[in-house]
Amino acid sequence: MARPALFLAAALAAMLALPLGAQKSAKSATGERSKPATITGERSKPAAITDERDKAAIIEEQALLERQLERLKSTMEVLLQRIEAEGRTRTAELLREGLALLQQRTDAAGGQLTPDERMQEARSALESGKPVQSLETQRALIQDLERLVSILLDRKNLEALEQRIENLKKLQQELGALADKEAALKQETGELRAEAGGEAQRALEQRLAALAGKERSLLERSERLGREAGTLELEQLEKELEALLADQRTDRGLLEEWQPGESARLAGARAALEEARRAEAQAARLEETERRLRAAAQELESGAKTPGETLESLRPAADNARRHANVSKDAAAERSARALEQALRELAETNGQEPAAGEAAEELRTRADELEGAGKEPEAAAAAAREKAAKELARASQGDTPAAQAAQEAQRALEQAQRAAQSGADAREATEKAARTLETAQAELEFLGEALSGSQAAQAKKSESLQRGLESLPRAESEAGAQGARALARAAEAMRAAAQAARGQDQARALAEARAAETALEEAQSALAQARGAAAQAGQESAQELAAEQAQAAQEAGALAEKASEGALSSQAEQAVEDALREAQRAMESAEEALAQGKSASAANAQRQALQALQKAGRAAREGVRLETENERQRAEELAAEQERVRQEILDLARRIQQREDPRSRPDLARAEAQASAAKDSLEQGDPAQAESQEAEVERELRQAKSELQEEEEQYQRLRAEEQLFRIAEETAALLEAHRVQMKELAELDVERAGSAAPSRAQKMRLRRIAREEGVLGTRAEELSAAIDKEGTKVAAGLLAGVASDLARLALDLGEEGDYQTGERVQGLQRDIEQALLWLLDALRAEQARRQNERQKPNGEQQQQPQDEPPLIPDSTELKLLRRMELELRESLDALRALHPEIDGTAELDPLILRDLARLAGRHERLTELFRDLRARVGIPPPESAED
Repeated sequence: MARPALFLAAALAAMLALPLGAQKSAKSATGERSKPATITGERSKPAAITDERDKAAIIEEQALLERQLERLKSTMEVLLQRIEAEGRTRTAELLREGLALLQQRTDAAGGQLTPDERMQEARSALESGKPVQSLETQRALIQDLERLVSILLDRKNLEALEQRIENLKKLQQELGALADKEAALKQETGELRAEAGGEAQRALEQRLAALAGKERSLLERSERLGREAGTLELEQLEKELEALLADQRTDRGLLEEWQPGESARLAGARAALEEARRAEAQAARLEETERRLRAAAQELESGAKTPGETLESLRPAADNARRHANVSKDAAAERSARALEQALRELAETNGQEPAAGEAAEELRTRADELEGAGKEPEAAAAAAREKAAKELARASQGDTPAAQAAQEAQRALEQAQRAAQSGADAREATEKAARTLETAQAELEFLGEALSGSQAAQAKKSESLQRGLESLPRAESEAGAQGARALARAAEAMRAAAQAARGQDQARALAEARAAETALEEAQSALAQARGAAAQAGQESAQELAAEQAQAAQEAGALAEKASEGALSSQAEQAVEDALREAQRAMESAEEALAQGKSASAANAQRQALQALQKAGRAAREGVRLETENERQRAEELAAEQERVRQEILDLARRIQQREDPRSRPDLARAEAQASAAKDSLEQGDPAQAESQEAEVERELRQAKSELQEEEEQYQRLRAEEQLFRIAEETAALLEAHRVQMKELAELDVERAGSAAPSRAQKMRLRRIAREEGVLGTRAEELSAAIDKEGTKVAAGLLAGVASDLARLALDLGEEGDYQTGERVQGLQRDIEQALLWLLDALRAEQARRQNERQKPNGEQQQQPQDEPPLIPDSTELKLLRRMELELRESLDALRALHPEIDGTAELDPLILRDLARLAGRHERLTELFRDLRARVGIPPPESAED
């Protein structure tokens, strides 16, 4: 439990003590302590309050409680804000729930009152001389505060949990009944579909199902034959080797074209294009600044803007130009920035006067003219750079190498840029394209050696993996298998050498090693083919038999395709069935050919394709049935009406599920309702196959919703068990504490007697009171034992039953019937009771700690809960507790024999000793029955002998 909640609960516990004291004072003051009710059942009238000081003290205590409650509420509100900020969601949730309780109005004598209003009501009743009314209000207030303590301590309301569990069970029952009803409806729809198709349709579906079963059997036999002969693994290795060889050929081709250092051919053209890009950018910046200044001048002359407005519109451009000039250190950028800054100064000097505005416009034009002249210089530089780049590209584009191809592509883009510049258009985009082309090509060429090196290294690892796979097969011991393994090893070695040479820019050596690797892979491929052929020879007879059966299946598929029109299908469904069967026939023929060649893996793949095509044909056949006769349509309408009733029940159930208070899950039945509606429509339209599929979906959704509610019920069952565990542990601790008080008093009384035979009158009164208290504890232990037994915790219940029996015996021995015993015999019995309660309390607290640790684990680490409701205490813990009880019983028997040696003799025993022996015998009998029950529950086999 979170620390703030514990602090608040402790504060509440202190507050609860005051109302209890106030009640006692009020009872004393009113004389309520001993006055009986009248025969008519009316409450007797209280006497007048005689002690005004007691009354004033009670009123003051009640006022103190009001202030404490208000302070508690403020503390909770402050804590809530802090805890929410810290992200402690559970503690925040408890505080919100507690604050809601403090603001909740419940029935009271004066109407609907909140807890603080109850306190005010109680104080007002005392002040006006109505102590009984005040007492009733205080009792109700104590219940509210106890509920608040339970909330802050995160103790669930047991009755509410049990009610939620019961409601969840009812909902699950209704969902299960609805799902069963939908399943029955689906079955009836399937029967209607089967009847509507007629004998020909049923025969078609049966033959399709039989053919699919036959193909499935052929697939299983093909796979088994391939595993037994070894062809499956060999053929898989062949496929991987084929892919490896294709990749190696690609790398070899790239190595043939690769020329280390070829990227240098593009360096001159790339540098010229970069210069052209910079010059074009400079010209564009100057042109943009010139355009801004001319536009500003025109606005001033036309009066569209005042000098002040023009100043503000140019200021951002001037700031940007200055930042760019400072960063780029570019002369054109610096010139643009100075021109704009000078324009701003001139505009600032006009002071809004019309003649000054005209002069400012003229100055702006002058600055623009200066920039226009300055812009011609970068334009010329850009043209010269493009010309230089064209010459460099012309030299680099000779040949058919990757560098030449990149130069040719850049050359085309550059020509476009030159044409654009000559026509006065913007050439920057085309120049940019040419520069990017060279940049990308140069980067790829520079990286090609590293890429080829990495590719060859990866190829070498694949070749080694294939070698290990081949050597692991039984066929590797054959000559062909050994040859293939050696060839793969050589290929891997050559690939590693090619990788090293490519990394060192040694193209000739890298190419030679790559070619050697390619040759070795081809040799390995040939060897694998020989090994597979030899393996296929071993199972040739079975393969030929399979091939013959596969050929027969292909013929059946073809014949069935020709008879697709004989069923009661729509023309579209007939075509779909025929197409799927033709597809299956082609796949079967491929499988037949592969089996004849000893290729089990290829045959299995083709058979899987055939099986999928047959399944598709079966679905098309089922879904293509249409209702033709009047009886069939009438039956479909009846089923549609039944489906509508189910849909209405789903809607009602969905509403009730969504309206539950504080649910931990909200199963959505919207899809189930939609599918039920669609199934109804399909039935009304005479499409039973579609309706059957939709009904299956409705059933699935309903069962899924039931499963979600079952998970929620299990969560509440765990919460209920935790609350029961908490309450039983509290009650056991209270029993133990009360019993220890009596133990202490009995020990003191025994010391007072100092061995005297008869107790005094006062001692007898004390002994009778101790006996009475122990008897009450025995009754509480018996009630607690019955409650634990209902939870399925038999050993703990048996232990408490023994405690109850011992307490009852103790009550007799301490009283007149037992001759007022106080000696070692009754004190030893008290110690036995104390020990039993301690054992039970330890077991309960250990289980509480285990459940707390289990809750704190991540979801993936939590143990799976059993389907049935788990016992309050696990069987393992009960077994340990049972062992303790058995050992303690033996120790008690040994101690009794040591104390009374005459037990082993023939002399007549004292009745008290006989009674102790009978008590131990009864305990032994209970332990035996408990062990038998636990043994059956956990599955421990009984002993061979009939006697335990």
